[in-house]
Amino acid sequence: MNKFRTSSGRPWTVGEDKDLIEAVERYDTHRWEVVARFVGRRTCRKCQTRWVNWPDPQITRDEYSQMEDAKFRQLSIILPAHRTALSCQLRHSFLHENS
Repeated sequence: MNKFRTSSGRPWTVGEDKDLIEAVERYDTHRWEVVARFVGRRTCRKCQTRWVNWPDPQITRDEYSQMEDAKFRQLSIILPAHRTALSCQLRHSFLHENS
């Protein structure tokens, strides 16, 4: 059983994850209302959040490489006001604490 839970506390099932993947393949990530109808019993916001946090194959969850860290350091100096994504803010903090 999948341990990732929604805010309502009801965990996503394997079947719902499979339906979500199939729906996104069919309808893309710009039609969350249609995706939610395909999945059933989940809102478009829940589907979008689940996609971003779990099965999206375009999101790499590997460790950052040294080259990626160096590029991030360089960009964070040039564009400090544009780091709005939480993961970027966390990485920026980590790099500055450990440099």
